Amino acid sequence: MDCSILRTTNSMRRPDAMKWTPAPPLEVVVWGLAALGILFRLRQYLFDRSLWLDEALVVLNIMHRSPSELLKPLDYHQGAPLGFLALEKAAVLGFGTSEAVLRLVPFLSGVLSMILFVIVSRRFLAPAASMIAVGLFAVSDPLIYYSTEAKQYSSDVAVAILRARRCGRTCRHCVHHWGDCALVFAASGFCFGSSGSELAPGFNTQA
Repeated sequence: MDCSILRTTNSMRRPDAMKWTPAPPLEVVVWGLAALGILFRLRQYLFDRSLWLDEALVVLNIMHRSPSELLKPLDYHQGAPLGFLALEKAAVLGFGTSEAVLRLVPFLSGVLSMILFVIVSRRFLAPAASMIAVGLFAVSDPLIYYSTEAKQYSSDVAVAILRARRCGRTCRHCVHHWGDCALVFAASGFCFGSSGSELAPGFNTQA
């Protein structure tokens, strides 16, 4: 038997001669999970379901009030932060009053939340932990559902992650910057989130 054939056969059997496809880096996996989460949110948005009662009551305030009138307490025992109301009013004035338009701000907030969560998790977590956290965030049913509801919950999530990113950077750099962190909390709470938003004239805790 030809020795060259034996050498070739033996080399093919050696593990170091086998070509393995390398696993994708964790960063690629993390962003892939984020893309999947955005697709889930887009699918829910394109479903274009009808407004339910609580959404409709908030929407009636947005549709039938001027921007300045949205500064007053809302009708129908509803309430929402001023920033959310302003963005919703701008969407209505610019694009109409369809369900898709009324849910555009929450949907974009959901997409922004997904991207911001990747950035924050990669900053503060180990690579493997970041991958798990992003995966859970991407497939979370409540986060997907509320990213397509004409209420402020999705924008609350986005603002909360922005707060975590800003104040996390403050913790890691210099204690003298805690004033900046406090300013971020106060401003974002007044305009969007629940923390501090009781100071906003248009906020009603019965929402």
